[in-house]
Amino acid sequence: MNYGKFIYEKNKREKLAKKKQQTNKAKEVKFHVNIEKHDYEYKCNHAKEFLEKGYKVKLTIQYRGREMAHKELGYELMTKLKKDLDGLCQIEAHPKLQGRNMAMIIAPHSKK
Repeated sequence: MNYGKFIYEKNKREKLAKKKQQTNKAKEVKFHVNIEKHDYEYKCNHAKEFLEKGYKVKLTIQYRGREMAHKELGYELMTKLKKDLDGLCQIEAHPKLQGRNMAMIIAPHSKK
C-alpha cells in the first residue's frame, strides 16, 4: 500500500468531516440599566438583525456601582426586551444574575 496515498485520503476525509460540522453561532448585545430610549432601540434592532440572520443572541445587562441595589430594574428591562423581540425568537435561557451581569439567551424560531 502506498503510504503517501493513504495519508492524502485520510486528510481528504477529515476535511469533508469538518465541512459538514456546524459551529455554534452566537452574538452578544450588552445593555445597562439606565439606557436611553434611542440607545435601547438601536441595540434592540441589532439583536433583531442577528436573529434574522440565524444567530443565537445573548442579551446582557451590566450593573455598575449602586445599580446592584436595584436588580428589579434589570428584570424590567429583560421583560421589555422579551416583549419587543417576541415574534422573532424563543427563549433558551431565562434571565439569570451572574455577579454584576444579568444574561438571557434567545434563539431564532426553528425553520419547519
